Amino acid sequence: MRKFKGKNSKVNFIWIFIIWFSVILSILLLNNFIINENKKNLLNTIKTITDEINVRLNKEINTKFTNLEVTAKYLSEEELANPEKAIQELNRVAEKSNFNKIAITYPDGVSYLNTGQVINLGHREYFQKSMRGENYISSLVESAVDSSAVNVYSVPIIRNDKVVGVLWGSVLTEDFYKSLLMENIYYLDAIYFVDNLGNTISQLATTPFDKNFFDFIEETGKINEKNLKAMEKDFINAQDSYKLFTYRNEEVYIYYSKLNYNDWWLLGKISTEKIKNMNSSVFITSSGISVALILCSSLSFIILISKNKKTNDLFKLIAFTDDITEGKNDFFLKNNLDKIINKKGNFAFISLEIINIKPIINLLGFKNTQFLLKEAYNYIAESLNKDEVVVHSYLGEYKLVLKYNDEAELIKRIETINLNEINKNIDVKIGIYLIDRADIKFEEVFSYVNIAKESITDHLKYAIYTEEMHKKEYDKIKLEEEIKQGIANKEFKAYFQPKYGKDGKMIIGAEALVRWHKCGSIISPYVFIPVCEVNGLIKEIDELVLEDVCQNLRLWINQNKKVVPISVNLSRNYLDKINCINRLVKIINQYDIPKELIEFEVTESSLVGNEKKLKETIDTLRDKGFKVLLDDFGVGYSSIRTISEMNFDTLKIDKSFVDGIGEERWENIINYTIALSKKLDMNIIAEGIETEEQYQFLINSSCDVFQGYYFNKPINSDEFSKLL
Repeated sequence: MRKFKGKNSKVNFIWIFIIWFSVILSILLLNNFIINENKKNLLNTIKTITDEINVRLNKEINTKFTNLEVTAKYLSEEELANPEKAIQELNRVAEKSNFNKIAITYPDGVSYLNTGQVINLGHREYFQKSMRGENYISSLVESAVDSSAVNVYSVPIIRNDKVVGVLWGSVLTEDFYKSLLMENIYYLDAIYFVDNLGNTISQLATTPFDKNFFDFIEETGKINEKNLKAMEKDFINAQDSYKLFTYRNEEVYIYYSKLNYNDWWLLGKISTEKIKNMNSSVFITSSGISVALILCSSLSFIILISKNKKTNDLFKLIAFTDDITEGKNDFFLKNNLDKIINKKGNFAFISLEIINIKPIINLLGFKNTQFLLKEAYNYIAESLNKDEVVVHSYLGEYKLVLKYNDEAELIKRIETINLNEINKNIDVKIGIYLIDRADIKFEEVFSYVNIAKESITDHLKYAIYTEEMHKKEYDKIKLEEEIKQGIANKEFKAYFQPKYGKDGKMIIGAEALVRWHKCGSIISPYVFIPVCEVNGLIKEIDELVLEDVCQNLRLWINQNKKVVPISVNLSRNYLDKINCINRLVKIINQYDIPKELIEFEVTESSLVGNEKKLKETIDTLRDKGFKVLLDDFGVGYSSIRTISEMNFDTLKIDKSFVDGIGEERWENIINYTIALSKKLDMNIIAEGIETEEQYQFLINSSCDVFQGYYFNKPINSDEFSKLL
């Protein structure tokens, strides 16, 4: 019996030991799990806080730049000429945007401050950047007025496509930091701003870096080498993340997030010691309960995890809330898109953009516009169904995720979202992407809806993204780059199509037509002209063609050839701006070309919608001694009264009219047009003549000048020179 009892005691001891060991092991494992989970939640909280600071800073910068841009745009000529008269407006903007100082700086560097002081800031980087047409925010600089630490926002003042000065406002660095402070920022030990090379821009820290971040961390030991290289790679790839480093004999986590301006990065720092201290109460509580009972420890674990989740949810609520609408923001959609679209059903990602937000701000003021944007957000939100989302991105752009059964139903629903019910002045365009896979990223769908918006024409307000749009956008960007390179290389040359007198033999002039000489080929103007008219490059091409014409005219004059007038086409981009005409005159004078040898052609479509400005421009050209021709007459919608008031020297009958010769109706129209032009004291040119029949009819109808393939096609300068 004793033997049995001894064996039983041994078994009991083993079981007790196993249970005791299991309890101890369970306590250790449980505590370790709790600490790691809490640490992970804390790090995620740091990420959320840093991202929220990033969002706040970007919004702060965007708002200040918008206020400066609007002010710069609407400064009157009198205020620019006499900056003292702009002080009241500058003080208003300074108060609205919390600038401690604001000033107008002229190209010579002289600045007129709203405080009445006048100083020279020509050496400042922000002045030089904005004089080159850039919006710029400086790093921490010493104020030239009172030596205080400031950050400076600057924008160019542009008049007639030329930078005539810089409008800048400074913010005390301490106020700059205050705008970033949040109730939960105490989680962080420090905040740093660095550039993409690691150079310190600014910092909010009790123990600041005193040199380049990468260099400083690298000097502290080999333990940082792997994480440092990974961080440098993330900087190159613009990838947000966090890494563990040894910093001044202390282990710290650095979370880094890219800002939208100047290749700056925001770094948030927290020490592992602080994380441990924040975890200590959790450890003690869970350990005490676990020793008493594993079940109680497990229950405590669940409670603690739940509390951490609630805290995390609160921080997320702050980070995910838009300041203007008090609804959800881009950050929410970016973090939750995958969860939304993984639900059952088809989803569409939509960008609804108020395209005239700046005029609305000018009309209503910023505060009233904010109220309007909030109303619009609530209006859209009320139309949503279950599992659908709307967020406000930035100043008038709303992103939606909607469920749909088919495209027709989706379009019908989108058409019911009418923001004109909020304000009749609102104009919108809507880009739509039909989500076709669950693993798609926010940045990808965002680019797709932007491509769809870019494809929208005047008669439509929405477009659904297609692969064809993507290819078209890629081809357009590629073509634009090639055109810019072609302009830099002066690949755009003039071809000359002769104009003949009534005998059909004597050349009395020519029209200069642009051709693009690219890699041994000649590119048709139908390929590049539409793109250039949209992006504004057409002005530079106009100048290249005019310069080529002037070079050839000067050569032919020097060779004693019988030179004839050359007409050059002017795009609407020039006709809208009288001051730009001076650039054309400068080119003509540079080659000493007589005014009677250069004529300018204006298309009839240019007259529509801007008659007053165009008349001023045409009168200016005629006052300077140039003849002005109305091109493509008959294809536009201008009235006879408009044409008569424009003082054109010559009217060109379009090829579409000439093609109708042989039909009585068209012949009557041509005869009427010629008779009308004669009564208005204008010469007549018929272009696009291709047959003997057309030529003879026009002679009999008293046409003055003839142009078309029947006589000659457009030819290069060498071939045209032989005809003179």
